[in-house]
Amino acid sequence: MTDVAVAALAVLAGVGAWSFTEYVIHRWFMHAELGPAIASRGHLEHHRHPTRRPLASPLSLAAAVVVGLGVVSPVGAGLATAVGAPWWTGALAGVAGIATYLVYERVHFRSHFRPATTRYARWQQRRHLAHHHRAGTTNFGVTSPLWDWVFATYEPVPPDAAFPDRLTAFSARSG
Repeated sequence: MTDVAVAALAVLAGVGAWSFTEYVIHRWFMHAELGPAIASRGHLEHHRHPTRRPLASPLSLAAAVVVGLGVVSPVGAGLATAVGAPWWTGALAGVAGIATYLVYERVHFRSHFRPATTRYARWQQRRHLAHHHRAGTTNFGVTSPLWDWVFATYEPVPPDAAFPDRLTAFSARSG
C-alpha cells in the first residue's frame, strides 16, 4: 500500500473516531444516561436556550487542540506502532480527529446562528433542530447520521418541517 493510501486511511480513521465520539458523548453523556450531571445540565440548558452564546468558548476550542496534539496524536502514534503501522499514521489520525471536532463545533454553531446555504447545511440543520424540538431523543449525530443509523436513533425530517424560532437566532421557517 502506498503512503498516500495509508495516509488516507489514517485520516478516515481519525474522522470516524471523532464521529463516533461525538455520538457517544452527545447521546449517553450529555443526555445523562451515563454522564455526570454537570455535562447533562449544561447540555439541557443548551436545549432550553439554544441561541445563548457561547456554544464553545475559544478557551475550550484551544484546549481541545492542545489536548489533541499533546495527547491524542501521541497516543495514536503509539497505537499505530503497536500494530505495526508507521507512527505518523496514528499521529495523522489524531490530527484528523481534532480537525473534525473543530468542524463539528462550526457546524453546530451554524445550526443555531446562520441560515443554511447549501443542501447539506439545510439537511443537517433540519436534523439538528428536530433533535432539539423533539426532546432530544433522536438524531444525536450533529455532523453525520452514521451512528444514528447504526444505533437506530435516526429520524428523517421532511424538507418542509417547521421549527420554533427560539431554536435559532434567525427564522428557520424559510431555510
